[in-house]
Amino acid sequence: MEVPVELVNVRLALHGRPHPPDLARHAGAKAVSAEPAIRVPMYGVGEQVPVWARETLVAGQTLTGPGLITETVATTYVAPGWRCLVDDYGNLVLEREAR
Repeated sequence: MEVPVELVNVRLALHGRPHPPDLARHAGAKAVSAEPAIRVPMYGVGEQVPVWARETLVAGQTLTGPGLITETVATTYVAPGWRCLVDDYGNLVLEREAR
């Protein structure tokens, strides 16, 4: 055929040994309070729910739902029957509580 060829898709596979990332441990807040910053009403939940600022959480801290964790770019909702653990790197690990 006398028409130009158009490249539409290219696939590439790389193989090698991965290097684990060097992650910094979560420094967390200087002082931790088990009490949330505020409590707010939430539609569908009978009582007011606690609200924590994420920057005040420390590694190893566990929060039980219902509740909210706020930060500049997101809000994490911890539903009733769920808990949130702050891991050693500052990640929020949500797990359903055992029944």
